[in-house]
Amino acid sequence: MQTSATKKELSMRLRYVISTLSLLIGGCGGSGTGTPVTHPADASAQFLPVSANASNGSLDSRSTGLFVFSSSSPQDPPKQITTGPVIGLSAHVQHTVDAQGMVSAGRPDELFYTTLDPSGNNHVWLLDVTGTSSLVPKQLSNLTLPYYMEHFGPGANGPVLYCRSRVISKNLTDPASVLLFLSVPTSASPYCTTDPVTTRWYLLHSSDGSTTVPVDLPLLSSEILPLYSPTGALAGLVAVDAAHNLNFYGDETLANPHVLLTNVSTIVPRQEHSAGLISSNPTYSFLEVRQTGITSTETIYRIDYTGAISGALYSYSASLNGALVESNTLYLAEVHGNTNPFMELVTRIPGDGTASQVLSTVSTQQAGWLPVLEGVSGANLVFSAATAQQQWMVQTLAKGAPGAITTLRTYDGVTSVGIAGGDILVSATKVSSGPVTTFQSSSQIMDSAGTDLQALTPSSTFISAGTPVVQVRDIAGTDGGPGGGTLFSIDLSQPSAPASTALKTVGGAAFSFRSGAPNVYFSQVTPTLDVAEDGGGGLIVDLTKHTVVPVSIPNATIYFLMSGLVN
Repeated sequence: MQTSATKKELSMRLRYVISTLSLLIGGCGGSGTGTPVTHPADASAQFLPVSANASNGSLDSRSTGLFVFSSSSPQDPPKQITTGPVIGLSAHVQHTVDAQGMVSAGRPDELFYTTLDPSGNNHVWLLDVTGTSSLVPKQLSNLTLPYYMEHFGPGANGPVLYCRSRVISKNLTDPASVLLFLSVPTSASPYCTTDPVTTRWYLLHSSDGSTTVPVDLPLLSSEILPLYSPTGALAGLVAVDAAHNLNFYGDETLANPHVLLTNVSTIVPRQEHSAGLISSNPTYSFLEVRQTGITSTETIYRIDYTGAISGALYSYSASLNGALVESNTLYLAEVHGNTNPFMELVTRIPGDGTASQVLSTVSTQQAGWLPVLEGVSGANLVFSAATAQQQWMVQTLAKGAPGAITTLRTYDGVTSVGIAGGDILVSATKVSSGPVTTFQSSSQIMDSAGTDLQALTPSSTFISAGTPVVQVRDIAGTDGGPGGGTLFSIDLSQPSAPASTALKTVGGAAFSFRSGAPNVYFSQVTPTLDVAEDGGGGLIVDLTKHTVVPVSIPNATIYFLMSGLVN
């Protein structure tokens, strides 16, 4: 079973493959600026960039490239920034830091992207996406990205221009201090592997010009983890070098490394929940470390922003059914055994060096019936689980001491469980087989004691990740989509009393999905803006206006570039 970090990386790679394949089908044009559409400067607005790919084999440059919609008037035609296809690399999000060093995410202000030109003339570009932007992209450095055609799977071939990208701020409260770490493949095969010779790392600054030479960084064999002081200043970077040393670097040049551990094969950082692109408490991280030559054992360490690393806190040889960090404590759901019976240990690992605890042990005949650690609500860990009788459950376990897992609810449909504002959001889908397979959805909100905050609502489901929460109700069809349903936003600012507001069109009419509409899933761009792709077009939800606006570009399929880049 994959860790959440791996799931996100795979999701982003799949999104990359889908978008690049559709670009190749539609053809590749040149870069440039399309027909201008004037958007007056508005500091309260947010530009929402999309990648548009010409559909139906069209080579129309008016339907291909980078476009932006304005949140102040999303119903208006977008502005075309380029007439050639683009790929989003990363984004920068504004942050605030409170007196305790806790971080909150604000709005994205910069998009980093590259063009997709088979001739190889591809560079890194920065676009200001704040409401006062001139929307003129800026080339960062004179770096030219490679262009390799790769095979992703049966019938799926596409270009690869980069391996990893990461935006890191030198100071979380200074938007001018943005750094882009970018790794690119050094050859067509093998490419972008854990072997450091297959990639080359560069450092770019948001202030770089088109003639600036990028900083050539040392070879690395892992991702880069930034750690910040409680004031929001970048204190150091953690990564594994080509010699398999786990290092703490004092600045972005990765010079003068301080060796923390040797013979390290891989690391997986575990931090408190995200605030945009970083942890809400980026002063420390747990690290799952695998030693070189060892294939199955992970050892847990803790590192803080000074570069101080703990001794080994815990070791395990298992797959994970979930992991989370809260208040300097790591919780793991470890699945042991490859045959019946399968056993899961829920383990609590304090970051202060005190002894770890097994909070609960569960055994089942099928690995798929074991509890999946979904999150934390108040004093309890929250799980989803299944039974041999085709029932699905929401369960909790006290996080502070060993105890028994408690079942809060049992459903006759497959459940999807999320945590938002401390509340537990459950969507359940009952699948009935027959001449025609049908789907019946229902959803509800409860607290960690099992008290209903929103009763189980038939023909409804949650369709957003985290907050802001979006729910579709009164679904008319049974095809599994939202057809006929209406949209509601759920305000969880008072977790014990969620407030629902029906979303409307800009004209004030109730919004409903068309019959046969495909499934949609909303991603947060700002604390008040959600976006979703919808069968070639898209939807923009503005919670300040309680509106939902369908958007599209003629003869094109659009992808919101901020989805997956800012959270």
